[in-house]
Amino acid sequence: MQNPAMSRTFESIREQLSQYSDGDIDGVEFRFDWEVPEIVKSNYHANKEVWSPRTHVVLLQDATSPADVMATTCGEYLTRNWGTWIPMLEMMLDSYTKATLKEPEAASSSSVRTSALQAAALILGPVALAVAALELSVAAATRSRPVVKLEIPVVDGACVELFDSVAVLHFRTLDDARTAMGLVEAWDWLCRAVRSAPQDGPNLSSSSYEFDLRERANGRKSLSVSSHLGINSVELGHSCWEKLFKSCTLVCASLEARPNSEKGLEISLDLMVSLATAEFQVAVDDGIVFVGYRTILYPTAVHGTSAQFHLLTESKGQINPYLQDHGTRVLTDDAAQFTKMRCFLGWCTDAQVNLGTEKLPASIKFKRAAVLASPKVKFTFAYVSSGLGRTAILGNGGSAFQLQQLLLGLNINLLKTRAVVRASEGRILYGFEFGDIITQPGRGSCMKKLEINRLASRAWIGIANEVDAVLVCAELGDAITAADEARTRNDLCSKVPQGQDYLAATINCLKTLVERRSSALAGELEPQLLQVSDEQLWDLAASPFAACTHSSSSETCWQSDNVFQRLTTPRLHRLRNILGKTRLRSSLIPIPASGAVVFGATW
Repeated sequence: MQNPAMSRTFESIREQLSQYSDGDIDGVEFRFDWEVPEIVKSNYHANKEVWSPRTHVVLLQDATSPADVMATTCGEYLTRNWGTWIPMLEMMLDSYTKATLKEPEAASSSSVRTSALQAAALILGPVALAVAALELSVAAATRSRPVVKLEIPVVDGACVELFDSVAVLHFRTLDDARTAMGLVEAWDWLCRAVRSAPQDGPNLSSSSYEFDLRERANGRKSLSVSSHLGINSVELGHSCWEKLFKSCTLVCASLEARPNSEKGLEISLDLMVSLATAEFQVAVDDGIVFVGYRTILYPTAVHGTSAQFHLLTESKGQINPYLQDHGTRVLTDDAAQFTKMRCFLGWCTDAQVNLGTEKLPASIKFKRAAVLASPKVKFTFAYVSSGLGRTAILGNGGSAFQLQQLLLGLNINLLKTRAVVRASEGRILYGFEFGDIITQPGRGSCMKKLEINRLASRAWIGIANEVDAVLVCAELGDAITAADEARTRNDLCSKVPQGQDYLAATINCLKTLVERRSSALAGELEPQLLQVSDEQLWDLAASPFAACTHSSSSETCWQSDNVFQRLTTPRLHRLRNILGKTRLRSSLIPIPASGAVVFGATW
């Protein structure tokens, strides 16, 4: 018996195997540590999706140039390097997945056979008949028995046993092992590439190999090769792309040379957009950018058949493409050109993010936008609710329009309104046409100028400059009415009067504005002024939620000053105190969890 020999490369295993003839070895075993089972289970429990190697994204680090990294799918890389063995490998993984997740198709104690017609459809090649004859024996998962055992007729006497922590390939002779070396190499790479890595990084996945040759009583030898997984932290340059991944684990590979010293992660446009969930193309300063809820992708350079991209992310909320300093970038309206190019992500190591700052485009003109229009289109609002954003609300298949697309597109247009905003003041209210906002991203940028009642404007115009968007349309209808109209004795009291330019505001929206100024709007409040902006205070009315007592149509709640809310300033409030014109207040003002109040003045 010889002591086990250690090696760090699979190529050295090939060299050691070449030193022996078939007559010297009686039984060869390859044992691979693997973490695929953990990923299969966690993916299913978290997303109710069955894991597949064809869609699993892997990161490849070039063996000779460590700074070069490529993103691809596990299935694509396996097919490119060991194509004829992939149907068999996928069948093994599929059998393990079904047995582990206890799907109905995987009987716990019966043998499952794949018909020749089904197997032949997988691939046209010399292994197709072998796949057709593949026999799957699913066993109970115990310490000594595998979850799945598979016999492979293409190599006589060979089989694969899949446990929850190790995959074992058995061959009767050394020649059999050499015949199936492509399958062995594919398993080795798969186990190194699919890792349940810690959520820090980047990390490089590796394996060390233990070569153990044992002599049997009959004088012949048996060989066991064991692969043990390892992981080490590495440093990469031009790595803005790391933000695409919760955990960044790389596996070593030989990559195609880069034609023009491109930097960062090589990745196809489709995969890049998918990982960044940047599903919308928006024109910003005459050039398109790819926008998601918290991500922005944009091209920074084009060299022949290759293109550089940069990624911006925002961790605290939605990112606004119109308020970013994109720096040097390619201005183009043709996104299709990048699908035919080699794309690289990571041109910039630093980028200035101006989200939430006072930086706004200085070239915006308002003269043409201040044209009062009266829209004639009447919109009907439909409420769509779903537990998943991927739910299709229009169409089906590849043409399906999904809820998340609707919401993201609307959000992007609302962000556009924040990039071209003019403060409302006096009797002038500036807003955006609702019809522009619900069209395709990047279109809603023209402001409208509306004149409102002077008394009403004094009561609430300051709120228009604090909210995130002001939208205008015609024939909106009674957007807010009494929750229980049956308890309202007067029909006029249950609806906000028209033609008076009153502002109806929900408690939830006002709560958001107040909390931005570190105040609170909940429970029962003592008489106080609530700050809604740097210079304006909300003078909370004494009884905004009192029950209606009017049974006669000649009197309404709207004739009471204590119903209306209004804004004031510290200076104006002091002046009212001096003149004795402050409103009477109750000792405590109850604030409901939901509801609405009205800003304005009495008729």
